[in-house]
Amino acid sequence: MKYILSPQLPSNLQEIKTIAAVDDDVYSDGLCHTNFMAQKASRVTLKRLVFKNAVFREAIFGSCDIGDVRFEGCDFSNSCFEGAVIYRAEFLGCRLTGFDLSGSRIRNVVFENCTGKYVNLRYTKFENVAFKNCGLQSADFQSATFSNTTFSKTDLRQAQMSGTALAGIDLSDCDIDGLGARPQDLRGAVISQEQAVTAAKIMGMVIR
Repeated sequence: MKYILSPQLPSNLQEIKTIAAVDDDVYSDGLCHTNFMAQKASRVTLKRLVFKNAVFREAIFGSCDIGDVRFEGCDFSNSCFEGAVIYRAEFLGCRLTGFDLSGSRIRNVVFENCTGKYVNLRYTKFENVAFKNCGLQSADFQSATFSNTTFSKTDLRQAQMSGTALAGIDLSDCDIDGLGARPQDLRGAVISQEQAVTAAKIMGMVIR
């Protein structure tokens, strides 16, 4: 696993009281507790920011550019950042339920202690990404691309990974019960002995 680059943040962040999402606008260098609930904007740029307990629920930000940003305890439930470019970012203790990041490019990003049931990551490209202790039940990773990506102690029950090559991906300490994948997708993945029954079912084997 290559080293994941951390967000490059200013040493002193000034608090930003309010931000209203506007098309093609750039927001940078600050600490935010902003409520973006149900706001809509396109081509939003977020740079060198820390968001604490910010609410993005049901927001729609199309083709946004997010770099050198940390999200702490933020709520992205049912929001849509489809086609986003996200790099050098951290999602820590965030709620990602129903979050749509399909078709995004995610590089040098850590997701830690997040809940993300039904998160949509279909066709997303991951490079140098770590999922740590996350709940991603029924997440959609179909046709995603993993490069130097790790899953650690993450709940992937009923997650869909059909069309996603898992060769070299270590799932041995994750819950993969009901994982949706094709036999060729699972080839080369690292699993534990306890997970062999689940893998066998995917391979079409019958165990008695």
